[in-house]
Amino acid sequence: NQTTRDDDAAAENGLGCVFDFLVAEVGLGTDTARAVVRKYPAVLTKPLHSTLRPAFLVLRTNLDDQETVSKLVKRYPNVLTLSPGNLQKKFTFFSQTCVLTPTEITKVVANSPSVLTLSVELNLKPTWGWMVHDLGLGT
Repeated sequence: NQTTRDDDAAAENGLGCVFDFLVAEVGLGTDTARAVVRKYPAVLTKPLHSTLRPAFLVLRTNLDDQETVSKLVKRYPNVLTLSPGNLQKKFTFFSQTCVLTPTEITKVVANSPSVLTLSVELNLKPTWGWMVHDLGLGT
């Protein structure tokens, strides 16, 4: 039976584990997890234990609630494929340099999830400096 062989291959490659992670741990539900995989199939190719789960834990630790994390992953699934260390650098920048509260950080990320893909050194720090020094914001 071809379906059984395909299922066995998927389990061997960890695809089923990644899908189960999206459903159970991220809290997407089966239909939403399917939609996420259709939108961003590369998520299935990333290592669960060294990339996806650690990135998820960084998000869950730094954002206000599980629902926000689930919505973020649904809208912007490749956030789980970002380096956990680099993700944490962004949250550290927001809390220490920008002096944002966890609630404010959650709002920033929920409204503009692509901010998590920006470089702290090349994008966020220069933009923050311009906003503070040239525009007088954040002071």
